[in-house]
Amino acid sequence: MSLRLDAAYCAATAILVAMFATLLADALGTSPVVLLVVALLVGVWAAILRFGSTRFALRPMLWTVMSANVVGAVAIGLLALVVPNAALSILIAAISLEVAAFACSQALSLRTL
Repeated sequence: MSLRLDAAYCAATAILVAMFATLLADALGTSPVVLLVVALLVGVWAAILRFGSTRFALRPMLWTVMSANVVGAVAIGLLALVVPNAALSILIAAISLEVAAFACSQALSLRTL
């Protein structure tokens, strides 16, 4: 269940980043192309989560995704520190916390297996 929720969250994030790439790029001071690439990568990750959760052994998949989420939460948290816009910094920090929460849910899932 944790992996499917994570997949849905990532898919929604990819769609929203792609839809608002131009607006976000202006606020972040980067190219919309960079954000479209990020959206594509997050979308691919969502597909891996969704289909991998049914095709691979659950325990190794949970460990892999949990580890990726820990790394992702730290990286996103660091990004929040360097964003020039305070409102965006808070938004990005919240995303970092959400990703960390998914890592925690996967850790809890591992404990119940």
